[in-house]
Amino acid sequence: MFKVQVIPDMKGMMATMHRIEREQVPYATALALTRTAKFVEGEIRKEIPRAFSAPTRFTLNSLWTKRATKQRLVAEVRIKDESLKAKAPIEWLSPQIYGGSRGTKRFEERLRRVGVLGPNQYAVPGQAAKLDAYGNMSRGQLVTILSDVQAHWDPAQNSTRVSRAKRSARRKRGGIYFAVGVRRGGLRPGVYERIRTGFGSAVRPVLIFVDGAPRYRKRLRFFEIAESHGRMRFPIEFARAMREAVRTAIAK
Repeated sequence: MFKVQVIPDMKGMMATMHRIEREQVPYATALALTRTAKFVEGEIRKEIPRAFSAPTRFTLNSLWTKRATKQRLVAEVRIKDESLKAKAPIEWLSPQIYGGSRGTKRFEERLRRVGVLGPNQYAVPGQAAKLDAYGNMSRGQLVTILSDVQAHWDPAQNSTRVSRAKRSARRKRGGIYFAVGVRRGGLRPGVYERIRTGFGSAVRPVLIFVDGAPRYRKRLRFFEIAESHGRMRFPIEFARAMREAVRTAIAK
């Protein structure tokens, strides 16, 4: 979990305040902290397209803010640590924030489960990998690969009458994926697609297996942006929140 806390020192301000202002301090502080955190969240979100080429909406929406309360004068900007359909953003953004090795992807876990991928191996896109506009491998291609090498997370998709018929049709056209566990001639360990050509057949690399997790350099300045903008923004938000709180209290 990543979080940014903005905890102000209120002693100096409290000494110069009137009674009604002092009574409104906890509310105004909580409101200012929450607004500051939301501002920080927006600034980090603006940085994401500068840090990553064509980030997905999933990446852009990976941030959220935990509000401050009068009882808990801390506001937090967090990266989501749960996801129903894919790895949680915190898992694959961590290396981009700290630098270092990336985690295991879901399809790699499936390949390991059936023994196609070694316990310390990772898969990187090859020449024939189909990449989407965001630079990620096509989900459709990954599903087909996992099915062809019998590593799909849904066993029913590995062997059904329809899937067998589709696989047979692709085999006749020359398009079928197969895995190479150890170096075979000029083929490195990985997943290849066999295709038909005018001269017979050929293979082209789709995934290449490498030893050790790919390493990333630090790209997203999460903490730097949070700290600088949080420190700058809080006094502005606190003054605004105090005016609102006092005005509301007097009106009552």
